[in-house]
Amino acid sequence: SAQGRHYRDLTVAVRPVWHDGYWLTRLPVLVRPRRSWVQYARGVADGVAVARGGRALDAGVVHGHVGLPGGLVAVEAAPAGARVVVTEHASYLAEVLEEPAARALYDETMHRADAWLCVSGVLRDQILEAFPHHAGKLHVVGNPVDFDGIAVREARPERPRRWLYIGTLIERKGPLRLIAAFARCRQDEPDLELSLLGDGAQREEALALAEELGVADAVHLLGIVPPAEVPGVLRAHDLLIHPSWHETFGMTPVEALATGTPVLVARYAAAEEVLAGIEKEAGGLFDIGTGADEIVEGYRDLRDRWDSIDPLRAREILRSRYGFEAVAARLDAHYRGDATTGRGSAMTSASTSVDVRVPAAAVVAGPGGTPPGAPRPSEHVLVVCVTRGRRKGVVDDVRYILDTGSHVTFLGLRASDWPELEGQVTFCEVELAEQRHPLLRAERGAVIKLPTLLLRVVEGVFRRAGRVPGAAAPARAAAVGTRRVRDRYTRLGNAFHNRIFMKGYRAIRPWVLWRSTRSVLLPGIDLADIDLVLLADAQAVSIGWHLAKARPDLPVAFSLDRSALPPVLP
Repeated sequence: SAQGRHYRDLTVAVRPVWHDGYWLTRLPVLVRPRRSWVQYARGVADGVAVARGGRALDAGVVHGHVGLPGGLVAVEAAPAGARVVVTEHASYLAEVLEEPAARALYDETMHRADAWLCVSGVLRDQILEAFPHHAGKLHVVGNPVDFDGIAVREARPERPRRWLYIGTLIERKGPLRLIAAFARCRQDEPDLELSLLGDGAQREEALALAEELGVADAVHLLGIVPPAEVPGVLRAHDLLIHPSWHETFGMTPVEALATGTPVLVARYAAAEEVLAGIEKEAGGLFDIGTGADEIVEGYRDLRDRWDSIDPLRAREILRSRYGFEAVAARLDAHYRGDATTGRGSAMTSASTSVDVRVPAAAVVAGPGGTPPGAPRPSEHVLVVCVTRGRRKGVVDDVRYILDTGSHVTFLGLRASDWPELEGQVTFCEVELAEQRHPLLRAERGAVIKLPTLLLRVVEGVFRRAGRVPGAAAPARAAAVGTRRVRDRYTRLGNAFHNRIFMKGYRAIRPWVLWRSTRSVLLPGIDLADIDLVLLADAQAVSIGWHLAKARPDLPVAFSLDRSALPPVLP
């Protein structure tokens, strides 16, 4: 099938990425629009099976994340005799289990796994209630946090003046309730500021609410930043407020406390579990409500006892629970099959290891310790980014590649979208070629241009008729009416384009983008001169597939691992 050819062709070109002493291989999987959880999980598992050629993984332990699809992939890819461990942390698990066929597939996957880890006791209890016959496989192992890799603020902030929200801007996370609470608290403390880190469906509502409540000048939407920059953002603020109604673990408050930043968190079950015994030192918990009252009360209580909190002590306790060494010891016990049933509290030495069988080539470095296939100075790297997201991360990656002495050709929509790279890379623009595609031109012509042109002609006829004695008033009225019809039709046409046509167009846009790329890139570049292709967004995958098909030995990567790159040139 076409899907099978896609997997086979692209995986020939994808090269493992050297990461912290190991090879990391990403397998491309086509995910169709989800009609059911079974269809989604089955599609991912089948795609991975095709991509690995139907062969079992050469490993003694296979660890999957999220029961469907990750757990299903793990149990089907594991060789005979391998130990299969699955970690569940999906916030949408209730939706999965509501679907009878998905519930049955989840049960079957649990049956084939050796251990089923949950990131919180709350999540474990949810699964235990649904599948009590698998009680012996259920354990709790929290998410790991890199405490050693996160810089810590030297002292507690003087007062909680600069608030920070981190998360998707959706109703469940509570950004609008937080803005309403912030506006009320700011009446007493006019110098308060609120930053929202993230994006989502409620972004425009958040801006409108801040404007309506008169706090727009103090509410800052930071958008999305690379994960490596989040600790710095946390240290630049005085208090993290986390108003989410539900989380399976509550990673954000733990990461905030890893920097020494106090937290004010909604009292959902997983948060109570994570902050058990250190609630007052960490900051505080507030009751969950439908409005802003609970957040306001929680903040005022925390403000009044601010001098008594000790986030650095809370940090050390959390480190003992969720630091890399603590979680690694628990995982090691489960990999070996030594853990006890229950909350996954079995601890072993973090220095012990599991005998995992991997191909010998997977641990062989190139000259000077650099993994084979890593870009070297004077190489030519093609970066493909046909959306405008991840701006800062993409720019940082490109600049790093340039610092190694490599040349970069950047394939994007418009060069003007990337002023930071002007004069540093060779741009290939595809937007104009995409807009000229017959499908887009036909849609705009049939839906907008032709009808509005006809209405303009009719309007002109009425205007000219208005000069005829005795017909002036009716003709002018008809002309005005025609113009209104034209304006309304234009709005309807644009709505059709955005809400209906573009939804269907997204399905074929990767193919259109490739045809556009072929017309603007290939005439001016020899693929034999390209040493690496870096796909910086999901829309670039189709382009990467076609490039790999044209040159099967061309390395294609989905992310830039800087440890695989040579040192920057002086």
